Amino acid sequence: HVRHHRKYADICVPYEKGFTFRDRAGVVGPHVLCLAEFQREIQRSPAGMLTLHATHRDFSRWLRDVFQDRELAQLVRRAEETVGTHDPEALRATLGDLLSLRYGILK
Repeated sequence: HVRHHRKYADICVPYEKGFTFRDRAGVVGPHVLCLAEFQREIQRSPAGMLTLHATHRDFSRWLRDVFQDRELAQLVRRAEETVGTHDPEALRATLGDLLSLRYGILK
């Protein structure tokens, strides 16, 4: 099944399968239901929030478990492991690039 079509970016998942951004203090941020929303929040989230989620491999797990996109999840996991814990801006750029290439979602 080819997943390189823009249409997948706007398909929403049920609320309970959405991704909730949080910070280290447990403050709840945005809750997103589709990949286009996810991309927007990645671009505007505070650096500490990105680092926290990367440390726990939350981004790759969500893409794998909810969207069943194992290939993208592996690439994101690599980014979480290599730059995610120490360079949130590089992680932000990498995630943006991966989502843009895979689903045509603009940063």
